[in-house]
Amino acid sequence: MTTARKLKEAFRARGYRLWIDSPTNQQFFVLPNQEIERLSQYASFEVWGPRGEEESIVRFVTSWATDERQIDELIARL
Repeated sequence: MTTARKLKEAFRARGYRLWIDSPTNQQFFVLPNQEIERLSQYASFEVWGPRGEEESIVRFVTSWATDERQIDELIARL
């Protein structure tokens, strides 16, 4: 779960809100819809649904096979 924790800390450090504070490999964030469109070019994640008109809840999932370089590349694009 190191990669999930690293991802969560990076999103929080950049001012993104957690939807829930998950201790698992699944991380949930509230992101602006425009940011979701932009990030979807670089990473696979699931849009769970809208949160108002301009934001949505998204879910990122890491696993034992998630390479830390993948996380670093995503973080660089935040």
